[in-house]
Formats: sequence, structure tokens, C-alpha cells
Amino acid sequence: MVLLLTVVEIQTRAAEDIIFFQNFDNLTKDKIPDEIIVVDGKFSVKSESNNKYIELERAPLDNFGILFGPEIKSDVSVTVRFFSESTGKRLPSFCIGLYGISGIKLRVSPGRRAIEILNGDQIKSSAPFEWKDNRWIWLNLIVRKNRNNENSFLAEGVVWYDKDDKKYFVRCEFPELPPPGKASVWGIPYSTKPIKIDDLKITKISE
Repeated sequence: MVLLLTVVEIQTRAAEDIIFFQNFDNLTKDKIPDEIIVVDGKFSVKSESNNKYIELERAPLDNFGILFGPEIKSDVSVTVRFFSESTGKRLPSFCIGLYGISGIKLRVSPGRRAIEILNGDQIKSSAPFEWKDNRWIWLNLIVRKNRNNENSFLAEGVVWYDKDDKKYFVRCEFPELPPPGKASVWGIPYSTKPIKIDDLKITKISE
């Protein structure tokens, strides 16, 4: 069942306490920072128009990822910015996650015209999504205690291109959370184009 999150619910969030941030602009060497763990794949630091970011190479086709930040529990938000391109009908796919490699994820799946919340590799909820090629795109995943049910948790996903563009929302309720773990980023370069990754941020949410 698809559950949509309203803009009002997002805007009612209280102050956020940033516990991790990396935009790569202050790196003195073009190497992956020590606080980022490469799980699989070839990632490198790139620079374009005075903006630094990390890039996942375009081949071979597989699911590649990194872990970053401290191990975290509930009431937390992770935000990451991505850029990639299509090749004909071949489209990239990427996601952000919490609670380690097999945790809860928010995935952009342009080939299915959907954004999805996953638990491990299993899709738990999805909502319609429109892919726009050759644009930076933001992904934000929030996991918090359910205010309406103390025995459950909510995973809420928001995806947007620019601050004034349409936002896409999806959410899912979980009876329990995975064990504490690091935040993550994953990419599958189906389009054989590299995937750029920037502005990694984790915040603790105070209701």
C-alpha cells in the first residue's frame, strides 16, 4: 500500500542537529575521506565548476555503495545529492539508506517511474516519480518514532530537483527497526554513465 507524505508534515519538523556533513569542497587531496567506507565499486573525487564531489564509475554494471557517519538509531534524517544521465532507454538507479548495508533505503527507480522505500532488498512502499535527465536531484530519508503509534516507526522519503520544483513523497510504517548502523549511498549505473554524489548530511531530529 502506498502512503503519501504531505508537505505540511515535512514543514512541521523541529530544529535539526547536524551530526555529519561532507560536501568535499574543503578536501586538500583528491582522495576519498577517511570517514567514508567504500563497500564496493570505484569511487573517486572529481571537480567541476569549483564544486567537488565523488563519482561512481560507469562500469561494470552492479550495485555499488559507500557507508558514512556514525552508527545511528531512530529520529534521524539523511540527505544526499545525485547527478546522472540516461543513455537511450537505459536509466540509472540510486538510493540512500540508514542502518548499514541491509537497512532501510530510499531508492529512485527511473525505469519504473517510481521512488521506493526498501527494507534490505525488499520493496515496502512506492510512489510515482518523473525522471528529468541531466539534473542534480536531492534524496532525503527520515526514520522516526511514529507519533500516532508508539509501537511502530515511520520511514519517510522526499525527492526533488530544485527547491521550487515539485517534491515526490513516499513513506512506510515498520513495527521495528534494524540494528543501529551507518548511513549509506548506493548506485547502479544502468545507463553506463557515471553517478555523481555530493552534500552528504545526517541530522538528528528533535520533535
